[in-house]
Amino acid sequence: MKSRIVDFPIFKDALPEVSGMYDLSLRQVRLAELPKYFVDGQSFCTWCHLGGPLKHHAQRYCSDDCRMSANMWSNPQSYLAKAYILINNQDCACTLCGFCYEHRILKYIETKEKAALEPKSSTPSLYKDIKIHLWGVGYNLSTHHDLEMDHIIPIHKKGQGIGLDNVQAVCRQCHKEKTYQDSRR
Repeated sequence: MKSRIVDFPIFKDALPEVSGMYDLSLRQVRLAELPKYFVDGQSFCTWCHLGGPLKHHAQRYCSDDCRMSANMWSNPQSYLAKAYILINNQDCACTLCGFCYEHRILKYIETKEKAALEPKSSTPSLYKDIKIHLWGVGYNLSTHHDLEMDHIIPIHKKGQGIGLDNVQAVCRQCHKEKTYQDSRR
């Protein structure tokens, strides 16, 4: 499956000094609040503190991987994070029942690629961009209520709300059952 998606992003985890700024039980974080990182007056990547000095004063990240990693870490229930976790960490399957989404993901991507190749298409050619693919896959599976994010350790039981370590993509029925079981403990 991953070979069908070109330039699959590499998730870079938050540095301890970045993640240490937040209460990890939050459900999401506004990245605009992350302070820019400077060394000797030069701006470096806000996420990895490398990749610099950055060329433009408004630039915050050294690469798309850092930008996408920051977005997924700060909002792990977003469509982007949901699709990334499903495809990259779970081999396209629900972790609880094993239902495989690979066929639906491939069908979605092929449909968008065909639409981008058609003449007079209003669909932009941006579907070759991995972020658009991931966001679209997550949105498509979520709008049909087929895929949801589950906190492995519930937040009310001291589980992390932000970051990708405490989340898994599960089908709706499994999420309902797990939530019910967690509430009974």
